[in-house]
Amino acid sequence: MVSRHRRAAVGLGRCRGRCVAGRRVWRRLRKALRNTNLASIAGNYPPPAGYADAITYVIKSGASRVRIAPAPIPEYEAVTRELEPLRNALADIVSAGKRRMPRSCASNRVPENPRSDSR
Repeated sequence: MVSRHRRAAVGLGRCRGRCVAGRRVWRRLRKALRNTNLASIAGNYPPPAGYADAITYVIKSGASRVRIAPAPIPEYEAVTRELEPLRNALADIVSAGKRRMPRSCASNRVPENPRSDSR
């Protein structure tokens, strides 16, 4: 959840982390939300039968709510494509929230400064 005051709460199972979105991330999130037509794609898009442990995204803004488990289903392609910029903008907030989870949630944590290159 992200409030209009930039405060965010991230939950993974029983683990919770809270953070404040930086100004740059906040602007990117607001732009993605403005450019996503949630009202036209509002609805429930469950995973197909037999999909185990699917991650489900719930995005709500105003009266519009989208609940989707991204899956390779042709009917979901347009919705998934519409949500991609918004999901990308939320990724930084989720990472920040995961870093603030208790140590007992270590398997859910991300490195403080992930780097793909080694020196």
